[in-house]
Amino acid sequence: MLRHALRWSVALAAVVGFVSVPAGRVRADTAKSIAHYIMGVSYEFQNEADAALSEYQKAIQVDPSSFAAQMRLGIISSQMGHSFLAIKAFTAAIEIEPGDLQARYLLALVYSSVKDFDRAAQQYETILKTFTTIEPQNIEFYIYLGDLYYSQGKMELGIAQFEKVLVLQPKNTEALLQVGAFYLDHQKHSEGIGLLKRCVEADPGHGDCLNALGYAYAEDNIQLDDAKDMIAKALAMEPENAAFLDSLGWVYFKQGKFEDALVLLRKAVAKEEDPAIYDHMGDVYEKLGQSDKALEMWHKALAIDETMTVLKAKIIRVQSVLKKK
Repeated sequence: MLRHALRWSVALAAVVGFVSVPAGRVRADTAKSIAHYIMGVSYEFQNEADAALSEYQKAIQVDPSSFAAQMRLGIISSQMGHSFLAIKAFTAAIEIEPGDLQARYLLALVYSSVKDFDRAAQQYETILKTFTTIEPQNIEFYIYLGDLYYSQGKMELGIAQFEKVLVLQPKNTEALLQVGAFYLDHQKHSEGIGLLKRCVEADPGHGDCLNALGYAYAEDNIQLDDAKDMIAKALAMEPENAAFLDSLGWVYFKQGKFEDALVLLRKAVAKEEDPAIYDHMGDVYEKLGQSDKALEMWHKALAIDETMTVLKAKIIRVQSVLKKK
């Protein structure tokens, strides 16, 4: 009962907002549009969606600049599954009121429902940019925007948001992890390791930070005992985590413990067929003198991610060695 009362109060408020024009200044077409709009709200309250949709369409035909009618048309269209009609209505509403964030949010939801994620992301980006301007001290909006950019593959824009978080909260582990990992991948190794150390210091039980720092040490072939201890600690918290299993296997590889490495990497790839794990397995098999197995693993990695050009060089190198035998 409360839900219906709330729905009616919202609809009534929309009507009041719509007709808040001084009576002497209401044009005939505006009055006609208002009448259709009110009928639409009435039909909605009576759960007569088709009739409500028709009335909102009539209101817009008379007065296309009616923000309220465009919004109601968009909402009821989306509820009825008429996604493209909803998109048209919400888009029109935004053209009338570009600063209305609710219209943008609803449009983003409809775009997502039809799997047009790029256009949905554009609306979310505008919303989040607006909020970061309104509340510049609220780190959540920077994190949301950073995650959004990441999902779009706009890594540098995403990192810029996480760097803003670190200015406001130097011990924010999510930002430390994201920026640290990014630096490691972009030739800023010492800076990346420094940030990951700060992440572990801020939260010694943060599994992802422990794993990332341990893996960074393994990549640099330094402090391998520390790396093993950190990753083992992370793995104790999440024994089924494929990334953690892979990292510990990579530490063992760097320590020359190839059989131990292979056991962990096999467990990891059984949980997640990741090209990086196959790459590591190929390196282990090569060290064990099993070149055919190594080539098989590298080919599997390339089948998943053909951009890993470094694997092509490994394959050519090992194949040339085999031909000479």
